[in-house]
Amino acid sequence: MIDRQAGLFAGGESLVDVFAFGAEFVEKVVELTEARFEVLQLEKESSQLLVTGVRGVRDGKRPGDCLSE
Repeated sequence: MIDRQAGLFAGGESLVDVFAFGAEFVEKVVELTEARFEVLQLEKESSQLLVTGVRGVRDGKRPGDCLSE
């Protein structure tokens, strides 16, 4: 296995094990990236709703009226 404290491979580490560890690491990075993207999408949607509401109030409409346009 991998000696994580020393950051080195312990004796007998096979290349297959190293690739498996690398694949798991990449999978975790992808999961974190996807989660960040979802947060950005939610922030964008909430900003759009806020702008829509402000425009509606500015134009003298009820806040829900702009959503159907």
